Amino acid sequence: MTEFTKQEWTIETVKDHVIALMDERDKRYEQRFQSSQKAIDEAKAETQKRFENTNEWRGMVADTQKTYVTRSEVFALVGAAAAIIGIVIEILNFAMFQHK
Repeated sequence: MTEFTKQEWTIETVKDHVIALMDERDKRYEQRFQSSQKAIDEAKAETQKRFENTNEWRGMVADTQKTYVTRSEVFALVGAAAAIIGIVIEILNFAMFQHK
């Protein structure tokens, strides 16, 4: 862009100057837009990566939970253990009274 003195300004030079200013402004806006678009694309990529990691973690948790003992299974095991202990006590009790 060229600087002019008051005597050098004409309609044509003012027009050229304004067009140069507008072109420069458009160039800055385009640079800002490109920077914004790049930031948006990077944020989208990061978000996608985070979702993939989250889904992988959820799958791992679901797989791990499949190996856990359920409440009903625990109650069944406790009931079976109590029954076995009761039977053993009754057998021992019976044996002790039969021996006398």
